[in-house]
Amino acid sequence: FIFILSFLYISQIFSYINAQTWPNDPPSNPPSTINYNLYYGWNCISCPGEPVINNWNTIKAGNPNIVLVVEYDTTQLKYVIVNNIEFGKSYFVGVIANTQISLQYYPRNSLTREAKYGWNSLGSISYSIPVSSVTSTPPGRLALIVRYNNSQNKYEMTSTIEPGVGYMAGCFSDCTLNMSYSPSAPPAKQKVVTKPLWESVLTVNTQTEHKKLVFGMSKSASDGIDLYDRPIPPLPEIFGDINAGWATGDLAFELLETSFVKDGSEANWELSVELSEDGEIIWQNLPNTYNFTLLYDNKIVNMNNERSISLPIGKHSLIISAKSKESIPDKTKLLANYPNPCNPETWIPYQLSIDSKVKVMIYSLNGDLVRVLDLGYKSAGMYVERSKAVYWDGRNEAGERVNSGIYFYTLITPEFSQTRKLVIKR
Repeated sequence: FIFILSFLYISQIFSYINAQTWPNDPPSNPPSTINYNLYYGWNCISCPGEPVINNWNTIKAGNPNIVLVVEYDTTQLKYVIVNNIEFGKSYFVGVIANTQISLQYYPRNSLTREAKYGWNSLGSISYSIPVSSVTSTPPGRLALIVRYNNSQNKYEMTSTIEPGVGYMAGCFSDCTLNMSYSPSAPPAKQKVVTKPLWESVLTVNTQTEHKKLVFGMSKSASDGIDLYDRPIPPLPEIFGDINAGWATGDLAFELLETSFVKDGSEANWELSVELSEDGEIIWQNLPNTYNFTLLYDNKIVNMNNERSISLPIGKHSLIISAKSKESIPDKTKLLANYPNPCNPETWIPYQLSIDSKVKVMIYSLNGDLVRVLDLGYKSAGMYVERSKAVYWDGRNEAGERVNSGIYFYTLITPEFSQTRKLVIKR
């Protein structure tokens, strides 16, 4: 029986070698062997050279503890089951018990890998190299490289690319990733990132797990994802009790662990949280030059006064707003609409001294209600420019154009009400 298995194994090796086109054909060196210690759950590994056997089914057939092998698909933006073992890629191997496997490979000291915008699986070469030596073509397209920590069920930053370890590489655009080993190569230059103006820490907690997120402002940050942001790579499935991050609306980089926006008088962050048990959110290090509010489940939390909120099990979407205290007026006011007279559209500016729910009511000269403009929750600040002021198109609730004449508009908040006059002149 052992003889038959050995014969079949050797036959597979030679059949594969005969069908394989190698970078150096035939391989100039005998194959090497790498041993992997796989632990219960997911393990992210790679083949640090051209594999002798490129079939995961063959590996799985000899080890019943291996139940699944998946790779991140950059086209579908999700993990898919794979069978081929390829040099340059990383794989998540799921096992139901601690076990060991071995792969034979022909060593390689360099790797060139096509990468897409967003996350890409990234393998290793046969030598240990610093992450800083990995480059992209065109330059500057590589955002970060992370490795998966099996014991903590999460990704972490890494300073080296180790043989046999699997990695995830985030890229700002489609590019080519390059890595090579050279004993005499000079140290690669580190990317210089300007220190942010301020940064704050928000922690999502459950009884068994903690997730720390960072947000802030920087003069050099852009509106999109850049070097100041740290995207969270996707996992084959949600691990643990917490899945949380700053939502981007970008399927390639869906969540961020660190999010910096360009400095200004105001900014918003959308926080996405999924809990498998009840938890809480705690924040700290908020700068005293801004007013911070958190909008959750139609509730407004003053983050400058409070330090935490409780969250039940389930999925949640929260909005954090920061507004410079210098831009907040002392009083709430309704300002004169413009243009006035109008024909028929007009803009109604206003200012809020505190965060409020806001409505604008339009009345005819006879006091009949013409239109209700419900603005919802608004942060304290100035709403004067056309992009921020209330817009009225000169129509009633039925969508019909109103007649020329005098109308009244009223700004209503829970703490304030003020009325002014406008004229429609066709």
